Amino acid sequence: MMKRLLCFFFLFVLVTPLVLAGAGVKGPSPGERFFDFQPGMEINLGFSLYGSDQLDLVVNGRLTEYTTVTDPDPKGGPRDVLVNVQLPDELPPGLHKVYVGAVEYAPGGMIGGRAGALMSIKVKVLHPEPYIVASLNIEPAGEGSLTASGTLNIDSWSQLPMTVSADITMRNDLGEILHSLQMPAQSLGSNQKLAHPFVLPVQDLRRGFYPVQAIVEYGAPNTTDVNASLRVGAKNIFLRQYTEEITQGMINRFEFDLESDWNQKLEDVYGSVSVGSATSDRTPETSLGPFARERLVAYLDATDLELGTQQGVIRTHFEDEFKEFPIEVEVIAEATEASEVTPAEIQQAKGLLGFDSLTLLYACLVILVIVNLFLLLKQKHKPKEEKHDKPHDKPQPAAAKEKPAQHDAKKHDEQSADSKEYGEWDKPQGP
Repeated sequence: MMKRLLCFFFLFVLVTPLVLAGAGVKGPSPGERFFDFQPGMEINLGFSLYGSDQLDLVVNGRLTEYTTVTDPDPKGGPRDVLVNVQLPDELPPGLHKVYVGAVEYAPGGMIGGRAGALMSIKVKVLHPEPYIVASLNIEPAGEGSLTASGTLNIDSWSQLPMTVSADITMRNDLGEILHSLQMPAQSLGSNQKLAHPFVLPVQDLRRGFYPVQAIVEYGAPNTTDVNASLRVGAKNIFLRQYTEEITQGMINRFEFDLESDWNQKLEDVYGSVSVGSATSDRTPETSLGPFARERLVAYLDATDLELGTQQGVIRTHFEDEFKEFPIEVEVIAEATEASEVTPAEIQQAKGLLGFDSLTLLYACLVILVIVNLFLLLKQKHKPKEEKHDKPHDKPQPAAAKEKPAQHDAKKHDEQSADSKEYGEWDKPQGP
């Protein structure tokens, strides 16, 4: 019993810091800092820790060997900390990073909780030869739109100035060119950025995705290509998923997800659910952002529904339009005695049970420890049973040990005396 109690107590101690951990950190804004490499440069950044009495620091990344932390109270409480990065005279070309974070430190060397990202320090090291990083950004469009806007971004990662130009093409799903345009040659200095805006004609395009590619020439004859997609949407919504099983004889929470196919915000979005003879009230109104997805919740009274597969429909409204989606729902028997509940009661029950897994595990361990402690105390106060020695288990008195016989008569007299002294059951046995 004691071993089992100690086992549960160990699990209790192990899980507690994971449930209660809440390290907080506050550093310079923004949390991501970029620097251009200079030989031997030094970077100093300070930040504050808060939210716990036991906080430890973690440092990792390619620049870790060049990073030192001045911490006045390691594994202590709220405090100010200084991060110093002393760069060498040379680093390979590319992006070099170091991440600094904090975790809550539990007694005994145990780490609990999630690491709080304090900051990331990124150092950009230029290439000695021509080198660029390019990307394409294209705004979605809707059917009937005239044009779609796009931007070609070119970032120099070179120590040398260069000339850049680009060819941009848009194709259909068969690979046929629908439209093409050129970005004229432009000068791009060392470590400089260039953003080239452009427009694509879309008035004849139906909803769908259209591949767009830019072939960029830089420091001739170097080239690179970047790809993106133009999305053309329609003023429409789609049903993505819904509750497929409800319980007979009670009010059921019924969820369904709607997704917009429009490149603009849709207002006045709501819906209702009908299954068999049951119909829900209208859901609260909401809105859908461009190509966004939203979950709506209705409450359906299945008291009079028959068991089995039932046909139904979800009726939706957006802007000034209506749309219906046919559905199939399985009606199952309730496991316990039915009782009518209101949507407010359902929400309240969900709030009571909506714990995360770690909190539930923590609560179970507390209950197990209390139960085992009660059983242990009860066993300690239980009265002990009295022990009774059997006659033949009675210890032999020393005086009763038999001496070696001198002759038969003397032996007979001694045995007679023994019988009188001990009785038949207690008589000492001979060798």
